[in-house]
Amino acid sequence: MNKSIPNNAGAVYSRIMWYYFPMKSLLIAFTVFLFLGSCGSVDTAKDVPPLTVPAYQETVYTGNPQPIDVQGTPSLELCYFSSMEALGRDEDGSGDAPFAAGVYYVRVRRAGASPADDLIVEYHIEKAPVTIMAEPVQEAVYNGSPKSVTAASEPPLGLRAVYYPTRAAREAAANSPAASEILRGFTRVERAPIEPGTYYVTVYYPGDANYRYAKLDIELTIHPAARRPARQ
Repeated sequence: MNKSIPNNAGAVYSRIMWYYFPMKSLLIAFTVFLFLGSCGSVDTAKDVPPLTVPAYQETVYTGNPQPIDVQGTPSLELCYFSSMEALGRDEDGSGDAPFAAGVYYVRVRRAGASPADDLIVEYHIEKAPVTIMAEPVQEAVYNGSPKSVTAASEPPLGLRAVYYPTRAAREAAANSPAASEILRGFTRVERAPIEPGTYYVTVYYPGDANYRYAKLDIELTIHPAARRPARQ
């Protein structure tokens, strides 16, 4: 039995095609839009500057937190470790910049990036120098009280002084730790002298975790007290 084609088949076909082609064109345009938008985001990613981080950095102790110098995108994750072993175990890391003198290992990671892209920076905070200021030659007059030298330091720290009776004794103590121990208690004192005479003094700061050792040599003379004139 043959099926006959309806008389209005042509009209139906025309109506279908009238709807189909605009929808197809719209779908193609939307696809192209998505594609171009995706390419744009990739191009934007390519515009992100690479990290510029020197693998070795150093600074000097100031008493304030001191982060490493990092140039590049601001969205970075910095983690400071006290040793390579701690970094390797990812233990005891801190996002806070250190302030104490020492050696640190810093993991630099771009936010959201793979750990395989991490950069490692060896970071040294060196001990700060100490400057001792004093008159190289100082004088006092005997009055029965101890006479100490006057000295100050920058930054202000607790200075110590050692007094020697001769310049040779001071030089021997400075050049030989063994001689310094031998001289201790015999020809040097760590308290201000009282008796008249000339003393060769070393003012020093012993150094600590954040400041270097420093010293300055001073000559101190204690003059005899003036004699009162005899009564007539």
